[in-house]
Amino acid sequence: MEILKRCFPGFSTKNGVLTVANRTTFNDGRGKTRNITDLREAADSINNVQDARSIGVKSFEDYANSWYWILIFKEEAGWILCVWKQKWNGENQM
Repeated sequence: MEILKRCFPGFSTKNGVLTVANRTTFNDGRGKTRNITDLREAADSINNVQDARSIGVKSFEDYANSWYWILIFKEEAGWILCVWKQKWNGENQM
């Protein structure tokens, strides 16, 4: 599994227990022994952040590809508003 260009070892389940390379704990690099489920939760959280980022990038790409349609419809909405406002003001003056 690759997250943020870092490789995590593959998670597996043995007898209902989550393991990595047949181990259930690991050293976190700060001298603490952590549970493999902590690693899994952290990896899932990072993956969720990556998913949110990819949704944002996709939305921006969609906007970049369709900006001219947005301007066209905005212009049309402006004209419709002007016509409607003219009609509304004309009815109220009678």
